[in-house]
Amino acid sequence: MDIKHPIIILTSLCILFSIFNCTNLDYESYTFIIPVDSLVIPDSIVLNDTLEIRFFGIIGNNGCYSFEKLEAIEQQLSIQLTAIGKFTGAATCTSVMVDLEESYFVTPSLAGQYYIEVLQPDNTVLRDSVLVIR
Repeated sequence: MDIKHPIIILTSLCILFSIFNCTNLDYESYTFIIPVDSLVIPDSIVLNDTLEIRFFGIIGNNGCYSFEKLEAIEQQLSIQLTAIGKFTGAATCTSVMVDLEESYFVTPSLAGQYYIEVLQPDNTVLRDSVLVIR
């Protein structure tokens, strides 16, 4: 009996099995709340001017992470914002830190203190405010 024949068959099966597994991997993608480290806003704005709220933080530690959207709940004298990121679940990712550098624009409709709340992943809130002047 020639021992080379079973080894060749076994090796071929192992190679086919590994190729099948690699090409059919189902990587899962998902969204998540991005931790916002800081906000940049002016101290005050004039009523009916547009307020730019700038967000900063780290979305993820490799290229599989990206910014998805900002969710907003606007009220007359406040806004609640949530920065949403996406993990793509790819097999390979670039080795680059992905930073959050986004802006949200809103036009307050009333004069007074305008409150900004940013929901964090741990259910805490980052708070800031801007004075809206007539």
